[in-house]
Amino acid sequence: MHNSLEYVDPKIYYTEDNKEANAHIFYRDKNDKVLDICYTDGITEDGKLDTSMPVSAAKIALESLKGYVTDAVEQGLSCKYFMFGQMDLTSACSCSRCLAATEKYSRSGNLIRFVNVLAEEIQKWADTALNGKEVTIVTFAYQYTDTAPVRQLSNGEYELLDATVKPRDNVCIRLAPIEAYNYWSLSDEKQSPKYNTWFKQWSITGNNFCLWTYHTMFAKSYFWYYPTLPAWQENLRDFRDMGVKYILMQSSHTEKHDWQALMETYIASKLLWDPDRDVNALQNEFIEYYYGDLVSDNIKLFMRNFDEHYALLAADGNSGVNFMLWNPALWSMENQPLNLLTLQDGIVDDSLEIIAESDLPSTEKKSLTDRLKRLKLTTLFMIIENYSGYYPGDEDGKIAMANEFFDICSELGVVQYAEGLSVASLKTTLLG
Repeated sequence: MHNSLEYVDPKIYYTEDNKEANAHIFYRDKNDKVLDICYTDGITEDGKLDTSMPVSAAKIALESLKGYVTDAVEQGLSCKYFMFGQMDLTSACSCSRCLAATEKYSRSGNLIRFVNVLAEEIQKWADTALNGKEVTIVTFAYQYTDTAPVRQLSNGEYELLDATVKPRDNVCIRLAPIEAYNYWSLSDEKQSPKYNTWFKQWSITGNNFCLWTYHTMFAKSYFWYYPTLPAWQENLRDFRDMGVKYILMQSSHTEKHDWQALMETYIASKLLWDPDRDVNALQNEFIEYYYGDLVSDNIKLFMRNFDEHYALLAADGNSGVNFMLWNPALWSMENQPLNLLTLQDGIVDDSLEIIAESDLPSTEKKSLTDRLKRLKLTTLFMIIENYSGYYPGDEDGKIAMANEFFDICSELGVVQYAEGLSVASLKTTLLG
């Protein structure tokens, strides 16, 4: 989704032969590494394509987009939406032109102006070359572009910074509230103040939106218990009412053995059809189907124990837990008491024993055992994270528990424990 450098490829346009001539196209770090494109390059003051420039980021991106649309048509695909996403960064180009434009249009405004040019030019081309095929460009409101390009008036209302920052009808803004407190809905009064008027501000730009929400601690561990279900129903109802066309609910997209992702996929598959369904009932339904009659009550207790604990953390203003993805309070020893984690680990062990001693067919035993071991990965990981604090000086115990964790990973084929972080690298860190 962060694909701007696929449209404007530095391996083609920033080589030893042409980097001096094309330096204006890219945003680079102090070591001359290309980070993204310059979103004012090739855009005129009135928000049009600068045809006087022989080479620009806008011209190159447009030609690449024509290629992607043509490929889709030739493959017989009916797709209408094409993603043009900024790179996954917290900063943007700081050339003098971009800084001046940011003062006038804001960072999100710069991006929208760039994408507006792509959207206008691609539709003009498609009208002629592709018999009027409709093309919509989707772009992010994320990180440094997540603030709407609006100003607040004295009466408390908002207006656009400039007419050119209004997205065209064939531009869709993909709102990605990465700094949200994911335990609460975006409209909840306990939500981060940043999002109190977020939708209201963005609504000034139009009504063509997608959403990207976050449901796993992908930077820490897929196996950490991270509750976002309490916010689902209210969020989805709000998104439905504001006319959102598409939502991506990001869970652990790079590891298929995360039990939370499996459960959430089931619940989402039901709730997206009908946001008025009861989330807790859907969770229990999944547990009964997935873990079976023999241990489903145990697993419901496992969920309830965690959920009640997190509800207390959420209610305790002194806990420091706001459920933002990178909040260290979420995984601190103080907020993850050992007695809770050992209780949870014991529930999983009891369930494993019940399955082992049952008269179920061997294939069903193996399937249920594997499913329970995925739960075991959560309790083991959460204890290992603060093991030295829970058990000062017990290095042998930590190694034994880590080995148990990695043995299960090996048995189940678990490859990644977080986004871009392999189990193998974690094993080297913990065991050498």
